[in-house]
Amino acid sequence: MAVTYEIKETYTSGSGDLVLKLQVGNGQYHNTMVMLGDELLVWGTFPKLTIGKVADCKNKKLFIEVNATDTNANTNLIPVTIELADNSKKEVYEYEQSVAQNGGSILFNIYIDIV
Repeated sequence: MAVTYEIKETYTSGSGDLVLKLQVGNGQYHNTMVMLGDELLVWGTFPKLTIGKVADCKNKKLFIEVNATDTNANTNLIPVTIELADNSKKEVYEYEQSVAQNGGSILFNIYIDIV
């Protein structure tokens, strides 16, 4: 059973395209779901995703669900790094949690209000 780790953030947007970059783990397996409001943007793995124009994303909630399973025998730590950027600014969010043993899973539920 996965341990759930819930995070709430706020991103103060600028202009242009809103782009999400995601890096998960130290070689651990993961799957990701990204939603903007009620719209599913991606389900799977990706290194970079254009969310949309900042003007269309403003005052919406970005939801990022990362389901990571520890498959690295050298560590039980699972780091998640999110970079959210537009033409004016960039924010980096870093999280990490440990599982009890190899093969354990963590569910990161990340809610980002775009203002």
